[in-house]
Amino acid sequence: MKEELAGILGRLSDWAYRQGGYSEIGRRLKKSPAAFYNLVSRGSLPSIATLSELAIAYPDLDLNYLIRGKAFPVESEIEELKRQIKLKDAIICKLVEFEKEKAPTSEAL
Repeated sequence: MKEELAGILGRLSDWAYRQGGYSEIGRRLKKSPAAFYNLVSRGSLPSIATLSELAIAYPDLDLNYLIRGKAFPVESEIEELKRQIKLKDAIICKLVEFEKEKAPTSEAL
């Protein structure tokens, strides 16, 4: 559990830095920057209420990544995967058609 906690707090701290620091987050949440800083520095897990406030204030925050260390695929990645699946489906259809054309017909037998 300590390793998981350290990972969560590390990702939270890195994220806070990218957002402009604890002062900016405190300003946006209308809370003291020290409250957020203390959360990370004391090594305690953020509450559901805190995570909810962060998610509302920062819609792009990926809570899945923050908690698990694994991000959800972004929309562009999902669209690219869909495109690849369609391409593979088209290739399979062409191969099946080719094999049907190549197979001997009952008249030829």
